[in-house]
Amino acid sequence: MKQPNITLKDDGSGNKALSHPRYYSIEFLRIFAIFSVILLHVGSHIDTDLKKLILEALHSNTWHLHYAVELFFLIGGFFLYHGLSKHPALTIFARIKKLWLRLIPGMLFAFVVLAGIGRKDWWDFTFVLPLLSGTALPPHTLQWGDWFIGTYFWSSCLYLGILSLKGPSKWVWVGILVYVSLRLYGKDMKIPTPFNVVFWIDMLRSVSCMGLGITAAFLRDRLPSPHSIPARISLTGLEGLLLYMLFNSLYRASRVHFSLVEILVSFMLLLICFTLNAGYISTFLNRMKGIWLISRYTFSFLIAHMIMMGMTLHFKGFHWSPTNQAIFVIGGGILLGIIEYHIVERLFSKLTKRLIC
Repeated sequence: MKQPNITLKDDGSGNKALSHPRYYSIEFLRIFAIFSVILLHVGSHIDTDLKKLILEALHSNTWHLHYAVELFFLIGGFFLYHGLSKHPALTIFARIKKLWLRLIPGMLFAFVVLAGIGRKDWWDFTFVLPLLSGTALPPHTLQWGDWFIGTYFWSSCLYLGILSLKGPSKWVWVGILVYVSLRLYGKDMKIPTPFNVVFWIDMLRSVSCMGLGITAAFLRDRLPSPHSIPARISLTGLEGLLLYMLFNSLYRASRVHFSLVEILVSFMLLLICFTLNAGYISTFLNRMKGIWLISRYTFSFLIAHMIMMGMTLHFKGFHWSPTNQAIFVIGGGILLGIIEYHIVERLFSKLTKRLIC
């Protein structure tokens, strides 16, 4: 299969890395997912009419925006697999260290802000540093959404170890993990609190979805990119159908119902189609380089909205109206996310390149 624009460049650690084309269509999905998560939290924890207005406009009674988290995990698994070929010289421990150094600055920033306002106690720092929040050590470090970061980190470590195995055995293990975690995901397992929520269910979500993302990347690398007009038209129709399923499974759940497996499979196919770059929708999105100007902030928006939501809950909404609280969380989260990205993450990214060996 011909890969466009693949070159060798220095990855900042003295190793040679493969430079793959940037898929702005996937960046578009990240933007869609992060704002869906923010809307979910605002609509669930602030008594505002925002959720009602959106659902009325879409002629729906409910939404399932929590599936946006599954989309995040799938994208994470997809690029975890591609990262193995992008940085072939890195050891598994260097990859884990790189991931850890990518996640920890934002977590520390959120912890310092929330501890500064009294939302968290300073001695809880030990939960932040090893990035164990959201997995085996309760309580949640930020008490708001950081389980995603912890489970993503540990699932990534798990799959990095499996993908380092030689031969086809690694794909057997990936298949077993995906099958078992999907079978158990959502089951009412009788495991003592807090592990039934903090570790069990959330880790199952992460392991199953990241495994499916890895599988999607594996299949994508073995598919040719069709260039004939009929094939491109067919793929455009498939892309449109998958986008329809994505939007309706999240925002119009009461009108169009899909099972969990159908949703996850549609997410997989959407990632494959968008990175094949053969349909007219994916081709259009992949040419929109301006998408990156927003998508680079997605992790920062996640961290920042956790901070703004934590502040709102801690100060009992500042005695503001629900509408003003929603504006504070959404607007403040966007502004704080941009600031956090440029001041914290970009500063630490330079340090990361020096620390990875």
